[in-house]
Amino acid sequence: MTPHLISDGKFVMNEDCEPFKKLCEMINLRNRILHNKEFLTEFELPLNLEIKDGEIFVPEGREIIDFEIVVKNPIDKLTKENCLAYGLAMGQFKRFIMRPAIASGLDIINLIKRI
Repeated sequence: MTPHLISDGKFVMNEDCEPFKKLCEMINLRNRILHNKEFLTEFELPLNLEIKDGEIFVPEGREIIDFEIVVKNPIDKLTKENCLAYGLAMGQFKRFIMRPAIASGLDIINLIKRI
C-alpha cells in the first residue's frame, strides 16, 4: 500500500524523512539476509610483473597465490537500536498511511508529500 497507489497518483512517499529511510534499510537488509550471495570484493595478486616500453610482461613459471574471502554477515546489522528503529518506522507507516487510507484517505504528513 503506497500513497501513490492509494491516492490515484496525488501523493508519494517522502523519501527524505527518517522513517522512510529506515523502512528502505530494513527491506534491503531483509533481502540481503534471505537472498545472501557471496561476492569477491578484494583480491591481491602478488605477481612479479615487469613493465617494458609500456607493455606488461609476466615472468614464466608458476606463481602461488594466497587469498582469503572475508564475508560480512548482514545479520550483524540487527542490533537492538536498529530493531527498535525499524519497529518505530513500521508503526508510523501503519499509523499514518495504512489506517488513514483504509478509514478516510491520506493527508500530507512527514511520510507523505503531494506530487
